[in-house]
Parts: sequence; structure tokens; C-alpha cells
Amino acid sequence: MSETTGPVLTVAPPVEAKKPTKSRIATVWGVSVILALIVGIAIGTSSRSTPKSTDGSALIGVAGDAAVVDEVAPLPLPTPADFTIAIIVLEKDCFGSAGCSIVYRINPTYTGATPLPTDRTLTVIYEVTGGEDAKIGHFTITGGTAAFDEKEALATKSAKAELVAKVTSVQ
Repeated sequence: MSETTGPVLTVAPPVEAKKPTKSRIATVWGVSVILALIVGIAIGTSSRSTPKSTDGSALIGVAGDAAVVDEVAPLPLPTPADFTIAIIVLEKDCFGSAGCSIVYRINPTYTGATPLPTDRTLTVIYEVTGGEDAKIGHFTITGGTAAFDEKEALATKSAKAELVAKVTSVQ
């Protein structure tokens, strides 16, 4: 009884290599140069015409083995006019003619027409008026989410004073 362990591989005897002739070497070089020129022209032509999407951002394409990507300009910074800030009064303690102590929280809203940049953190500076002194504050926006103090306080000269917040700069 004989066992079979798989297909039998036949190995051909080695073949003697012939020495290349000068005409063969010249032909190989000529074909290589022509092929290099064709590939170079194809890559150069395709990299100049990178397709764009409807919103103007670059599409990623492939030219030969190299990926072609155009840089997209970052979104512009919002302006102070792109924000509104409401004041939510949490506590108000008045002391007659001595005025009031007010604890409040800001409620910022982005009203701009362009999307907020998501690749960086923005710092929005604002000023609260209506108290004895104006108060400068700030909040940050990262990835479309604002982070700000839960409570802030300000003293007013009278119970009738109204606090108003206005954005002064965006960084």
C-alpha cells in the first residue's frame, strides 16, 4: 500500500543563461525611458486637474500610485455679531437702597450663517453691563459645544437694573 502526500512537484533542470547582446540592452533601455516619460506625463496631467465637490472642497483621487489631495481652507472665525447671549437670573438678593446681588448664568447662542470650525477651540469674550461695574467673561467652543461657568455674580445699584451681555471678540 502506498500513501499519497499531495501533488508531486517536478523541477526542471537549470537552463544556462545567455549573455545579453548590445542590441538587447539598448532595446530594454529605450523601452524603459519611453515608459518613464509616459508615466510622468500621466501623473503630471492628472495632478493638475483635481476634481472639486459642489461646496468647493477637494475630492481625493488617485493618480497612478500617488494620492492627490488639495488643501481646503479653514473655516473663517465667527464675528461677535454671530452670537447672542441671554442672561438667566438664578438668584437676586436686594438690600433696599444699597442695590442687589445677582447670581446669573449665561445662555450663549450661535446665529452665524457658516458652520462653526470643529478643528479648533474658539474663545468668545463677552461683557456684561447693568451692574455697578461692567464684567468681562469668556466661554469656549470645542466641536460645537460651549463650555462656561455654571454661575456668575454681579452687584447692581438698584433692583430695577437689567443685566445685558454682548460678545466683544472671538479668538
